Amino acid sequence: MSGYTHHIYETYDEMLDECYQEVQVFSWTVAPSIAFKRIDPIAYEVGLGEWLSQLEADGDFCSDCEVLSYIKDCTCEEE
Repeated sequence: MSGYTHHIYETYDEMLDECYQEVQVFSWTVAPSIAFKRIDPIAYEVGLGEWLSQLEADGDFCSDCEVLSYIKDCTCEEE
């Protein structure tokens, strides 16, 4: 995993889990975020980066302080 905060990963995983169905392998079911992360960790990281880029373009993410603005206000401009 890259250098993002745990909260960023957690929010990305929640988004994936809300958008996609659980993955079933034989009798096991796994959350989509877990399956994606374990099957193709590189694609998972690329998807995370693209998701954050889109949020930043929409004004919902500050890459300087890694804050999702719909959860918490960015404080990097106050410094």
